[in-house]
Amino acid sequence: MQYVASSFIKPIITVVQDSNKNSEKNFWYIVAESSELKSKPIKRQILGELLVCFRDKDGKPVVFLDCCLHRSGQLSQGWVEDGALVCPYHGWKYDSGGHVCRVPSEGPESPLLKKSLKTKKILCKEEQGYIYVLLGEQSLGEPFRYPYFKQKNWATVRLKNFFHNNVTNCVENFIDIPHTVFVHDAIFRLEKGHKVEALVKRQNGQVHTSYKNETNNLGSFSWFLNPSGGEIKHIDIFFTPNITNVTYDFPNGWKYVITSQSVPVSNWQTMVYTDITYDFGFWTKLAWPIVKRQAQKVIDQDLRILKEQGENIKLFRRKFINTEADLIHELITELRDTLQEGEDPLGLPDKEVEISFFI
Repeated sequence: MQYVASSFIKPIITVVQDSNKNSEKNFWYIVAESSELKSKPIKRQILGELLVCFRDKDGKPVVFLDCCLHRSGQLSQGWVEDGALVCPYHGWKYDSGGHVCRVPSEGPESPLLKKSLKTKKILCKEEQGYIYVLLGEQSLGEPFRYPYFKQKNWATVRLKNFFHNNVTNCVENFIDIPHTVFVHDAIFRLEKGHKVEALVKRQNGQVHTSYKNETNNLGSFSWFLNPSGGEIKHIDIFFTPNITNVTYDFPNGWKYVITSQSVPVSNWQTMVYTDITYDFGFWTKLAWPIVKRQAQKVIDQDLRILKEQGENIKLFRRKFINTEADLIHELITELRDTLQEGEDPLGLPDKEVEISFFI
């Protein structure tokens, strides 16, 4: 899929007539980075489901429910032997298809082996350095394709962070401009009382925001990123159910793209995988450690503010009071709420609204 920042991207979700199929479990979620999955199994949780991930003898990723059929041992605490997974409790072994292929206490002629006992295998794919899983029975789309990944003259910083808040609040934060002048003061932006205008569109399960009048309010790095002070082309996109994509296109031809996938661990826990992909011309390779350090510093500040927000929401249960700038979040919340209710998010009406606010 070619990435086109100036227009709606081809929908990554499809319409399913059976409302029971319109479930969060029918989307692809990152379960691990490819580099994390080596010789040992690893434990993960998505949407409350406990999973175990390992590589078979051919190096392909395999994902099961993290529970042995025998006495519910955690398979993730076991080990891989000839491409098969061994439970640490009683040594039951599972081949890459999920079938029980050894029951040590009963020897090689165990009658249980003739029963074709099989644990639940989770569909998975490995793409662009990530391993994805599909927990549901029917896919509503394909794994997101990262723009400019490993393209010539581009570099990528890859980060992973655990947030104590839900997916909806995380994705809203990641494309929220007003908070940046307070939470990320100086690092990202400064409060200048500058009026920003934006065109917000909802279509095809996406919320697409194009900004106007953004120039050099980029905190301590304005001098480097946009020394001319010309207008920046800034576009934010939310993709149902959990992806945000932020693009800054500078007058000098440089680009800076932040893509985050917010994976629901549980109701109030979210693992966020973030790719910062950029082209700074001659400075691209040299800038890598600085980009990584500054990006993590910004994320650390969001970790704190979202943790505090989550604690207050659970305690006070107050509804939000929305400003004009929050229209973006309202449209995102509608998409996510519709999906969580088992309805089709593509059935929501298209919307196009111009907004303005001050930063």
